[in-house]
Amino acid sequence: MTELKRQPAVEWLNEVSAVAIQQSLRHLPTAFGNFWEHGADYPSFNKRSNRQSAEFTRAAFQWETGHLTLAKMGELDIRWNARQLPGDPRTVHVSRTPAGRYYVSFRVDAPLPVSAEAYGKIGIDLGLTCFAATSHSIKYHAPRPLRRKMAQWKRAQKALSRKRKGSANRSKARIKVASGPQACG
Repeated sequence: MTELKRQPAVEWLNEVSAVAIQQSLRHLPTAFGNFWEHGADYPSFNKRSNRQSAEFTRAAFQWETGHLTLAKMGELDIRWNARQLPGDPRTVHVSRTPAGRYYVSFRVDAPLPVSAEAYGKIGIDLGLTCFAATSHSIKYHAPRPLRRKMAQWKRAQKALSRKRKGSANRSKARIKVASGPQACG
């Protein structure tokens, strides 16, 4: 990797943290192993408009309660949820959705909580007239808003397919489709 960074054609590699590049190289043998053994797709480069992610090990980030600093990026302005981490993070995974939203997830070593044993049995039938029916005669109906949003999402996908490639309207339609059914309407 050091030799590659010295070449003028790929000097952009110096702009990102070396740890993130090394992590992607560590994931590569797993991807090829899955391809050869399990019939997964051949590893390929993804488009910039698809989902992107980077993984940082402990050497490339600093975590102080509520503040995250990544190597060569500085402190991130993050809206945290109310949940506290059960321990010190070992790795940080930063991902970007096709709609342009960023998410940060932590890998933490923590003991698994012991759950209480469940007694008894229950049968669940997934049906056509109702979403699910249990053996205790409880019926759960599918939420109606989901159907309407799915129909709107289908229309948004059709509208995207009619847009001219490379246009600004196509990029706006792509973001709308990538946001999922909840964003349509």
